[in-house]
Amino acid sequence: MKPYFEMRKRRIPEGVRYEISGDIDAEGAGGIFHSLRGDEIRGGRADVVIENMEFEDREAVAMMVDSIRLLLDRFEKVQVIHSPQALAHTLYRAGMLLDPSRLELVQPREEDGRAS
Repeated sequence: MKPYFEMRKRRIPEGVRYEISGDIDAEGAGGIFHSLRGDEIRGGRADVVIENMEFEDREAVAMMVDSIRLLLDRFEKVQVIHSPQALAHTLYRAGMLLDPSRLELVQPREEDGRAS
């Protein structure tokens, strides 16, 4: 069965909110990256809500880190909300969460056993 995901975007007073759900493999994560790259919204804050998303492989996690870097280039602050543990750990290892950081993890999930 092919991994499936959905990404919705909506404006919020502080900036924009991206809601991503589904099962993300490397190809899907590449699609998310290209969709974000084509989005011209810039400004205050970008929220990335991923509570109903699972990573299928390590490549998907790496591509999602690239997507977050892209958002950091465009927004003053980026909040990743309900991050799977694999993504939270990778962001930490990449040094993207050091103080002071414009990137914030909000309520990361405790466990995620699918991306290894």
